[in-house]
Amino acid sequence: MRVRHLLVLIAFGSPVVSVAPSRLEAQGAQPPADTSWDATKPRGKTREIDFTTSEGTWTSVDVSADGKWVVFDLLSQIYRMPASGGTAECLTQNSGIASNFHPRVSPDGRSIAFISDRKGQNNLWVMDIDGGNPHPVAIDPTARMSFPQWTADNQYIIAVKMVGFG
Repeated sequence: MRVRHLLVLIAFGSPVVSVAPSRLEAQGAQPPADTSWDATKPRGKTREIDFTTSEGTWTSVDVSADGKWVVFDLLSQIYRMPASGGTAECLTQNSGIASNFHPRVSPDGRSIAFISDRKGQNNLWVMDIDGGNPHPVAIDPTARMSFPQWTADNQYIIAVKMVGFG
């Protein structure tokens, strides 16, 4: 199955302007930031905290079309659990400290669209329903994406793309 994507553009702040690198240097400006930054690796000292919870805030939730699965985000990870109840399974545990959120199950129940900053900015990603095969669908280091939604025919993912922030 090949998934195409469609992005809805909403601009905030100042307009986006493209400037060639040679012109940037002539103006004394810095070239674009290094896009090789790996958001999955911690910087500085870290420690693990283990806890159990039964509630969360600012959580995105979706239910598969067949009603079997609930997916949700909590503390920058995406989880899946049976809709009938049970233990939540973390699907994004291999993404290190990257933020993963806004999960949406595809109409056919085989994939999850979500937002992740694994490549340095909040971009659109897709993974299998069991968390396998995560891959970017749309990468833009100059914009933030959010709120993905599948079309009913399972062919497109619509997301909000915000530019001109900060």
